[in-house]
Amino acid sequence: MSIYNPPTQDQSIFNPSNYGGLGVGGEITIDYLKANFLAFPVAQGNITLVSTNVLGDINQTGDYYTSGDINADDITGDIISGTSILVGTNNLLTEITTNSSAIATATTNITALQSQQTTNTSQIATNTTAITELQTLTSSHTTDIAGNTTSIGTNTTNITALQTLTNADTIRIGSLETLTASHTTDIAGNTTAIATKQDTITTSTDLVCNSITTSDATGSTSIISGLQINKLNNNVARILADNDTPLLSYNTNTGICAYQGESQVEFRVNSNPLLTCKSVGVRIGDNNTPTEILDIGGNAVASGSITGNSIVSTTSITGASLLYGTTNVATKISTIESDITALETLTDSHTTDI
Repeated sequence: MSIYNPPTQDQSIFNPSNYGGLGVGGEITIDYLKANFLAFPVAQGNITLVSTNVLGDINQTGDYYTSGDINADDITGDIISGTSILVGTNNLLTEITTNSSAIATATTNITALQSQQTTNTSQIATNTTAITELQTLTSSHTTDIAGNTTSIGTNTTNITALQTLTNADTIRIGSLETLTASHTTDIAGNTTAIATKQDTITTSTDLVCNSITTSDATGSTSIISGLQINKLNNNVARILADNDTPLLSYNTNTGICAYQGESQVEFRVNSNPLLTCKSVGVRIGDNNTPTEILDIGGNAVASGSITGNSIVSTTSITGASLLYGTTNVATKISTIESDITALETLTDSHTTDI
């Protein structure tokens, strides 16, 4: 039943000339259509249909219920309810239920990926800056790069040679391993013997031994606390100070042992110098500088003879005989004293004559 009033006169529905002229201004307006045509009726109540085929779209303002199937290219609505909603041959409800967990996991992964993408975007920006700086640096080092390329070529050749040498050493190592395997017993015995030997000598080791033998080759030197023991040649062995000054030299061919000092040589007993040698002479008794080739600071006793061009004493000279040349000085003095006595007697007897 229509909600609009019927026409006001009997006339054909489809003859527009019976409906008067057009609307205001000669146009077909809504008011004109309402006044002259029947509007499509809006049904009052529910409609039950056995089957409906719609070739176009269905626009439904209210709810739409069906006990059968709905086949359509697209379905749009605020709420779509049903025991099954098929897309193709797949039940959309089953797929949603089955894949909810996967969708949640995928959502989490997408969130993480978005975060990683943000981080990577920042890193890409940083890397872009670094690449630009590297390009600038490369441009300023083109000559160095060319030189290094040549060096790399040379090194490649050296590496190839080293690999060849390594291959040869691998063969030698294999031979050594074979030899070691055949001497396992010897190695074990030597290991035990080594374990019983003296500990490794270090700078803090107190060494106790019967003797120490070093090289005696010509020109060889052994050093102990800065003191050098040197083999000068086949015949001469020397002891030198840490400044290379010879202190003692012994010649096995002549048997001569020489002591040397830079300025003075002293022989001491209980820290008391008894013999001092300097470039000007020898001093006996103390370490004062000698005034003669032989200078005695004190008394001297000789069991034999003392001979010299000059013998000087600041006190006295005592001996069984004192010769001047071949003349006995004591005998000569006694003779002189007799002659003096005779002269004095003769003088006394001739005082008046004198």
